[in-house]
Amino acid sequence: MSGMRWRSVVTALAALAGWAGPAAAAVYAVHELPTVLPRPDNDWWATARDIDQDGHVLATVEVVKNNQVFSAGELCSLDDCRHLSKHTHSTDWRAMNPQGDTAGTVWSDGVAYASRRIAGQGVALLQRGNAYDINASGVIVGATLKVRPFVYDTALRYLPTPGGTQGRAYGINDQGMVVGQLYVAATGDSHAFIYRDGVTTDLAANAPEFRNSMALGVNNAGIVVGCANTRAGEPTVAAVWREGRVAYLGALVAGTRGGACATAINESGQHVVGVSDVDPLDATRRHGFVHDRSAMRDLNDLLRPEDAGRYEIREPGAINDRGQIAATAVRLADHQYVAVRLDPVE
Repeated sequence: MSGMRWRSVVTALAALAGWAGPAAAAVYAVHELPTVLPRPDNDWWATARDIDQDGHVLATVEVVKNNQVFSAGELCSLDDCRHLSKHTHSTDWRAMNPQGDTAGTVWSDGVAYASRRIAGQGVALLQRGNAYDINASGVIVGATLKVRPFVYDTALRYLPTPGGTQGRAYGINDQGMVVGQLYVAATGDSHAFIYRDGVTTDLAANAPEFRNSMALGVNNAGIVVGCANTRAGEPTVAAVWREGRVAYLGALVAGTRGGACATAINESGQHVVGVSDVDPLDATRRHGFVHDRSAMRDLNDLLRPEDAGRYEIREPGAINDRGQIAATAVRLADHQYVAVRLDPVE
């Protein structure tokens, strides 16, 4: 679809879905988070996953040692980080709730397990597969190794998957609404879905132009974020679903191979963050963006001058209602991937 057509669709549907309106662009200070795991003689990288309302960041740090990769979750403030699950050396914690419980993947004997860590109680391996989100009640969502979306509270429950037998559940809110992606067996396409009150709804039902889409997050107001495209092989654009209607937020640069995808929305619904390709010739060049109801902005254009020459913001993990963003960045001096917290300063 042409850039001009996308811009017209974005304008019309954003207004329809309540996303049009003035908003001032913030300027962000970059705070690199310390880590416990890395050692100077090892290759390592850190990935920011989630952030709570107090500004604590959940991150995964991976270290290559003796040709093996070890990973561990860490919970970080600006002053220090602490290990989560010190005795588990292969973990990828993806999300946390206000109680400090986390959900993610733990590898045991080479097998991936969707896992839940209850603060102060330890880790439970729940199901072979991966967990992606956790709500305030400790309910987690994810996908089995056979790619079936599930909810796990006190027991495993598979989600109904109309139009296909496979899928992944990526997000859950405190009301138990679940979002994710279905793989439609009849066409080979993938569709964003929302599950609530026992019913799975294909979010492509009200957008027949969809070819492929996925939903990655949902806030407590039921606003869903993700991405979609209209033809196989076409770049995706970031998308927001509100009351069943979709608003296309677009991408930072038209004509890139991967396009853009929204990854998280804060509880107030004021800000969406995500990732977008920025180089039509290089699919590895990706920047984080923030959308504030009026426009999509490259986070690298919003950094303080003293930070702009030091970091490149690649991928936001989450945003809280204070406007703080957990993100993965490249430290330009040595090309090291680090977890950072972006704090709005004006």
